[in-house]
Amino acid sequence: MAKVLIRDLDDDLVDSFKNEAKRRGVSMQVVLKQTLNENRPKVKSKAEILQQIDALRAKTGPEKSSLALELTREGRDYLDRKVQSLSE
Repeated sequence: MAKVLIRDLDDDLVDSFKNEAKRRGVSMQVVLKQTLNENRPKVKSKAEILQQIDALRAKTGPEKSSLALELTREGRDYLDRKVQSLSE
């Protein structure tokens, strides 16, 4: 097993883990290991992320066009027509 050394921890933080260990009747090492295991970063695979995205899309329904999007498209189309007419 790997070993980890963490320096310069606040005394209050260390005391809180010591008190929790005493309350449970276990060592501070046990409390720290459990805390680290319970709060480890959750790394998801690409497939899991895509499944989560699909599930969210299913909940929200089809994409709805917003007024801002429609106005942006109209403005872009208008400018495209202007540029095209000037180049003719």
